[in-house]
Amino acid sequence: MSDGIVWLVDREHWMSSVVFARGITPEELAVRMGGAPDAATGPFTDLEVEHLG
Repeated sequence: MSDGIVWLVDREHWMSSVVFARGITPEELAVRMGGAPDAATGPFTDLEVEHLG
C-alpha cells in the first residue's frame, strides 16, 4: 500500500467506496445507512465483498 489514500484510486473496480463514521457502533451505522442492525458483520475480505453483489 502507498502513502495516503492512493490505494482507493488504484482500485480495479470503480464501485469501491469507504464510509468513515466516528462515535457510533457498526450496528448503528448499518441502521443509518438503511440496513438492519445485524447487517454489520464485517470485516470482509476483497473476495467476500466481490461475491456480495
